[in-house]
Amino acid sequence: MAIAYLNPGTAVDITNWDSSLTSELAQGETANTWQTTANNSNLTVGLTDFDFSGLGASSITSVQVVLVGNYDARSGAWSANTNILNSSSVSLYSDLLSVPAGRSASTISGTVRTTSDGSTAWTDSDLDGMQLRVSSVDCTDKGQMIQLYIKVIYSTGYGNTVNGVTAANIGKINGVATASISKVNGI
Repeated sequence: MAIAYLNPGTAVDITNWDSSLTSELAQGETANTWQTTANNSNLTVGLTDFDFSGLGASSITSVQVVLVGNYDARSGAWSANTNILNSSSVSLYSDLLSVPAGRSASTISGTVRTTSDGSTAWTDSDLDGMQLRVSSVDCTDKGQMIQLYIKVIYSTGYGNTVNGVTAANIGKINGVATASISKVNGI
């Protein structure tokens, strides 16, 4: 399994946030903090596309929203309602993430989503043009985000499932026991 990140690329809507450079929210960024300026904050970003063939992906296993942030107060939390949106801005999945109080950032992950619609496996076209929205009615001017992105788990290459043969039986297909394969390829 391999991991890729769909990072914010474009701003679709920014309401009650003090920043505007969406690239500052990318996975691994730590230099900048987005802070809410009032309740009813809303941020919708277009995400970078998934490079299916460039990464050598054979299938997409799951997607998951990740938010790194904090609530700049001594107690309490702010509720971050996240929505994964398709390229037509239709909500696919939502998670309510509780961002805890404190000066140190916490990493809060949403539910692992293994299908694009509850039954169909994710495809490259499902991820291309995807958007991510985070909104909160209770953040006042203390909700802070450092990172906001989607984590994609995917498989690479072709396994035995392509030809439907288990590893234990591959020797029966090509006539060579797995232990003797070096005799065939000269290694």
